[in-house]
Amino acid sequence: MNKYWMFYYFNLDSMIGDVNLYLNDPDDIHGAEIEVMIADPSHRSKGKGKEALLFMLRYGTEALSITKFTAKIKMKNNTSLKLFSNIGFAEVNRSEVFLEIEMVFESSKKWRDELISKTQMYKIENYI
Repeated sequence: MNKYWMFYYFNLDSMIGDVNLYLNDPDDIHGAEIEVMIADPSHRSKGKGKEALLFMLRYGTEALSITKFTAKIKMKNNTSLKLFSNIGFAEVNRSEVFLEIEMVFESSKKWRDELISKTQMYKIENYI
């Protein structure tokens, strides 16, 4: 977590967005749908969504053994399309009905090693 992000993380009065994993297919225990949303426009395009996404990808990979991630992104959301593309997601489908682009990423050992180096502050804490 960079210092700028840490400052905001510890000095916010409310959530700025969220990142989610959906385990939708009981027949595919290694697949999940992932999404990220930064609701507060003043916090967009500052790397926070990317960082949250990387942490969730690491959690999904390590804690849940997810190897295939799917994202469904609105066609007009160029910022998210670029974010997911830069991480390694590739377009596999376009839905003109829902105006969405489906992107998929399948992890590899090399990618997991890179992910670990990009998420050095990652840790899981148990709560009572």
